[in-house]
Amino acid sequence: MTRYVAVALSSPRPGMEDEFNDWYDEQHLSEVLASGIVDAARRFRSSDRSGDPATAQRYMTIYEFETDDLRDAKKRIMGEQTPEQRETVSLLVEPDSVEVRFYELITDRSGR
Repeated sequence: MTRYVAVALSSPRPGMEDEFNDWYDEQHLSEVLASGIVDAARRFRSSDRSGDPATAQRYMTIYEFETDDLRDAKKRIMGEQTPEQRETVSLLVEPDSVEVRFYELITDRSGR
């Protein structure tokens, strides 16, 4: 099987950062991990405060997984949202900030 990462960039809506992080850490990551595809996930916050805060993507999540069927994996990772999930996302996530890209592993990890 081939190793991949999905890199998801996003930002909370103004004034919703704490709620965004609570939802992401306590609910969203659990749902993605429950897809049965993702082996591990890590979240990062941007340390770069330059640029327009309205368009800057403040958070990055890296999802690690292995599959022989990337198309199916993408569907399962991205998933269909319930109406309740869509409502939560629309309240907490800046819609124009969301970007997800998939990358295939081509080298083993270097360094420590």
